[in-house]
Amino acid sequence: MPRGFSRTSNTAANTSTYRNNPVYNRGAQNRTSYDNYYAGRDRYYGGMGWGYPRYAYMSYPSFGMWDAMIWWSILDRSRDRHYYSMAHHHAQDPGYQEWRREAKRLAEDNEELKTKLAVLDQEVATMTGVPRDTNYLPPGVDPSVALAAEVVATADPSRPLMTIGTGVTNGNYHRFGKIMQTHLPNFDVTLEPSNGSENNLNSLVENQVDAVLVQSDMLNAYLRKHPETEAQLVGLQSTLYTEYVQLLVNKDSGIEAITELDSNIHIVYVGPRGSGTHSAWEGFVLQDPKYGEFTTRYASYEEALNQVSGSNSAVMLFVAGLNSPLLQEANDKYGHKVNIVTIDEQHFSTSVDQFGNTIYDVATIPDDTYPNLQVGWLFGFGDNSLETLSVDAVLILSKRWVDTYGSKPMTRFEDALWRSIDDIKLIVGK
Repeated sequence: MPRGFSRTSNTAANTSTYRNNPVYNRGAQNRTSYDNYYAGRDRYYGGMGWGYPRYAYMSYPSFGMWDAMIWWSILDRSRDRHYYSMAHHHAQDPGYQEWRREAKRLAEDNEELKTKLAVLDQEVATMTGVPRDTNYLPPGVDPSVALAAEVVATADPSRPLMTIGTGVTNGNYHRFGKIMQTHLPNFDVTLEPSNGSENNLNSLVENQVDAVLVQSDMLNAYLRKHPETEAQLVGLQSTLYTEYVQLLVNKDSGIEAITELDSNIHIVYVGPRGSGTHSAWEGFVLQDPKYGEFTTRYASYEEALNQVSGSNSAVMLFVAGLNSPLLQEANDKYGHKVNIVTIDEQHFSTSVDQFGNTIYDVATIPDDTYPNLQVGWLFGFGDNSLETLSVDAVLILSKRWVDTYGSKPMTRFEDALWRSIDDIKLIVGK
């Protein structure tokens, strides 16, 4: 029986809406290994002499809490009341509804499938008025066959799989991911670079990754925009280290602080679209509408640095922990052309998010963190420290991953996390 499909469903493993479903609970309470799950499923379908239809290979492996095979097999037995009753009893189920939408899509150029769907609808119509039973399964069908692997099977806890959404490959998020890998030798850890925090949060909500690194202010903004994702994003979190808002300008521009920027002159590079830096700028606009008057550009940080080094009107915002590889390289390459300047908006630190937490803290970039980029602007006598604002770098772990692997791998993960935090703080500070 097939285990590979050409499409990935955003809702396939999202079973949080099924906690009160009796079929779901029967299956989830009797978990087995993935090998046993697939072996049992193959025995069931092999015993009934049913083979997977070719068109289903172009679809998803599961729909909501349901394994896709249960619905494709019912479609091939839709003259049998025991089987077409499934479609009646679970008509309001979001997984079944997703499967119907997908089947309709595939049937647009498949007459055989279109005919099968018409037969199913005809038979289901004969049950109009029959009370629906969300606990219904056809005789002989166990939840271990009907439900998706993510519901019934428990992954091998001795070698957990984990995908971590990081950030740009020369940033501290990706650096932290590499440190995590060294502390998880018995995990199969994949690092997934991204444009930044918003990209990571979307990937986590869509079950494309198991853990992500994000800025705290971006997380707050995302939850305001997508409050329905709170259950997936609030709870399994850990603060990693402090991230600093850094503004880079051309040395010849004469700019010494962010409040000296002129919206009629300066163009602000805010990183890739959806990055934490982009989010930080949007946060500044919310705090003071004057920042909304500036022309902004999305670009890679490397391209932005190149623009700033060659133009007095270009400035670049960058949010990261200290000793960022990007700024270390910029210190050597552009230190004679570019400066980091003060973010003198201390009153932003009084702002709170929807949970009552402070969004920004006043912080100081220590003297000589980037010696060439900090030369020229004196925070105090003989001191090149810079006052700015800071946010937190946060790791979010998917509850789905915890449910899949259980407590022992979670304990190992937590140990590796604290060790990794200790290691990264030796580089980026607290």
